[in-house]
Amino acid sequence: MGDERTGKTRARGKGLSDLPAVAPVGASIEASIEERDDELLEWLGRNDALTLGERVERLRFLTSLNEKYGAAWVGFYNQAHEYLEHAARCYLEGLYVPCIVMCQTAVEEQLRGFLRSWMIDDLVAAPMSEVLQDKRVRKAYPRALLRRLEALRGRRNIYIHPPGPLTPDGLLDSRWLPNRMVNQKKEAEEIYHDDARAALDTVAVFFGIAPAIGV
Repeated sequence: MGDERTGKTRARGKGLSDLPAVAPVGASIEASIEERDDELLEWLGRNDALTLGERVERLRFLTSLNEKYGAAWVGFYNQAHEYLEHAARCYLEGLYVPCIVMCQTAVEEQLRGFLRSWMIDDLVAAPMSEVLQDKRVRKAYPRALLRRLEALRGRRNIYIHPPGPLTPDGLLDSRWLPNRMVNQKKEAEEIYHDDARAALDTVAVFFGIAPAIGV
């Protein structure tokens, strides 16, 4: 797995603010569309070239997960595989927070599918915090995996509902991103990246563990 934290500033695309301007007034519609498409293709080429190295590193990580865990995956319920695919594509493009959200969504879709198959209907619509604490679910999955699923759910929640700098007791909240940056001595993007990798790794393990049926 490649490590992207080189300590050096990497070349990046300039973002959407660098997109070509609109075609000049008075140009024919056909010429305007063709010229605009050429400019857009040129912009995409520059952006792809600037981000290629980073995307190769991220693709190497995704490939390593597939090689390590993919053969053991037990199958997917409903849209779980689709959500997993979205998570991988988000990570590949450097969209780390959406990747984490999609990882959690894939886990929930799969786990609720298992609950339906076990006919545990009272849990199917319950919050995931209750599902993971239910004794039937805790009996079905290894304790270490459940801890990882709890951590994934917690990480997803702090990105969707960011905490403030202080806890209700007035102490520094270690979940707040600026506090994490200070404690871990990392930039925000590095933390996002690490969290996304941890989320993908957790999901890859989760799909490879068949729960103990008959809970």
